[in-house]
Amino acid sequence: MLPNSTITANLVGQKLGQYHLISGLGGNEFFTVYKAYYRGAYDYVAVKVLHSSLLGSPGFIDRFQNLPGAFADIDHHSICKLYECGIQDDMFYLVTEFIDGVSLAREIESRQRKNQSFSLTEITFIVQAIGQSIDYANGLNLFHGHIKPANILFTQEGVPVLTDFELSSLIDPAEFQSVSTTSFTDIQRDIKALGWVLYQLAGGKTPDPSPANGTLRIFDEAAAYYSAHMLELLKAIIHKAIEPTPDNHFQRAMEMVEALQTLIHLDEPVTHISCTAQTSSVKQITVATDTPRKFKAMPGMCPYQGLFAFHEENAQLFFGREIFIDQLVNMVQQKPIIMVTGPSGSGKSSVVYAGLVPYLRQSGGWKIVALRPGLEPIQALAATLSPLLVTDMTETERSQKNYQLAEEMLCQHISLFELVTQILQDNHAGQQMLLVIDQFEELYTLCSDENIRRHFLDMIVDATSAPVFQRKFYVVLTLRVDFLGQVLSHRAFADRLYQADIKLGPMNRSELKRAIENPATQQGVTFEDGLIERILNDVGNEPGTLPLLQFALTQLWSAQHESQLTHQAYEEINGVTGALARYADHIYEALDTFSQAQARRVLMRLVRPGESTEDTRRLAYRSELDEVDWQLA
Repeated sequence: MLPNSTITANLVGQKLGQYHLISGLGGNEFFTVYKAYYRGAYDYVAVKVLHSSLLGSPGFIDRFQNLPGAFADIDHHSICKLYECGIQDDMFYLVTEFIDGVSLAREIESRQRKNQSFSLTEITFIVQAIGQSIDYANGLNLFHGHIKPANILFTQEGVPVLTDFELSSLIDPAEFQSVSTTSFTDIQRDIKALGWVLYQLAGGKTPDPSPANGTLRIFDEAAAYYSAHMLELLKAIIHKAIEPTPDNHFQRAMEMVEALQTLIHLDEPVTHISCTAQTSSVKQITVATDTPRKFKAMPGMCPYQGLFAFHEENAQLFFGREIFIDQLVNMVQQKPIIMVTGPSGSGKSSVVYAGLVPYLRQSGGWKIVALRPGLEPIQALAATLSPLLVTDMTETERSQKNYQLAEEMLCQHISLFELVTQILQDNHAGQQMLLVIDQFEELYTLCSDENIRRHFLDMIVDATSAPVFQRKFYVVLTLRVDFLGQVLSHRAFADRLYQADIKLGPMNRSELKRAIENPATQQGVTFEDGLIERILNDVGNEPGTLPLLQFALTQLWSAQHESQLTHQAYEEINGVTGALARYADHIYEALDTFSQAQARRVLMRLVRPGESTEDTRRLAYRSELDEVDWQLA
């Protein structure tokens, strides 16, 4: 039998390896999950502490030790990444990507409670994303084994991600087989489980593993959204997906997706349904194309990014900066260091992540890594490069390697040039490396040690000094323009930047028009006559207005009427200049007096007053807040 639930001690506030456990995220019969961070990293991770009942199964230690190697090649946008495995004080734990979003189970429950249904485009989007991950993993001889809505999470960008993929590799195969349909292959079991997910998305109740006579008692709520003809076609797909006879079953997950895609053209009953279970609205839901890490937005889903930068996964929705992207692509072929500079909010990160990076990745031959300098830039650099140097390490080994590598770079026992050369020769032969350093101003706003700053810049200068015919390493950095003087005070670095910078000014009127209109046009949504001109007039030529524009467009999108964005809705959200303030005021005024005081304290922690520069945002650490303020944060 599979292990029963075993409650582990609350480890919040403790440290496993290099990871500080800061809050509990729940768990299941196999493990307890914590949100965690470690110094030098700028993304949270999830730490899964395995329950003791799982550890006693025959062969567990070997399976645990083999886990990193089995998942080393996994790189799919809808599969939660496994970073490390570790052991400390007889506790076995996994470190995975942290998905900061709502689960599909919670969203289904929320919609059923409110008598709302998923549109067919939403259903197809979710099933396609998970179906692609199933077929992708099957190509690597991996399977999931327990797909269900509870382990499908939505990222903040609205991309569904399948979690707990590593669990099937930890459970004793004999025990796992005992709870599975033995006549099915591994991938057929996963496809069948995805069929039950489809069943619930389409209005079904929590599935009975053995429904009497194969009858699906569903669609009570769905009948209000879909035609009778559509319901029958949808039922036929679900029946085939959960078919008890393997020979009559879908053989690939994408066969189920292709069947669903034929229905989209027959009926599209709902154009947009917000993610009701999520406190902050999902900004965009996208579907992958055959090109790795490029996505295409599904109809009805918001194509605007709000206050967030565009990234590689939404490159097809990024318009208006084509001239600068072309300049950046051409410059990478000529210069070892390139600086993209501009005012705060001018779209520097978006140009790099949604413009340059997708182009280089599609062209092939590039290994692309990224970091932010943060408090300890050399440690951040070591943590970014060490996984490329040694790909198969335990968590303890990686922690030691990161520390060792940072110390070696600090003591100049190894140069960045030597490190990159070794990585490319040993693990990425024939490739070039691009290092993206985003928000380079953090080198001055967060790192207080002048010697560390100087050494970090010296290493980059040295690593990019190779002659053109030997050049394999390139650096692209983004910098707020008001920190340019501090960067140029390092003479060797300034020399390297000679004629190697792209100054990102405000978009002109035609560029802004493309950024406003084209994403909506891709979704079949129109603007009321004169509305685009009105928005353009409100934006003007002021620098730093792009985040305000994108946020206003997300609010406007949510208020669309019959696939049209209207003047009335634009007035209701208070336009470009007032939409964010209106939204913030609404959230703030909903708090009681005590919570409002808390909010002011927390928000003040997120700003670093400028010294002869504009104020900058800053990362606040858990230790800076008391327990009461932390709960609000």
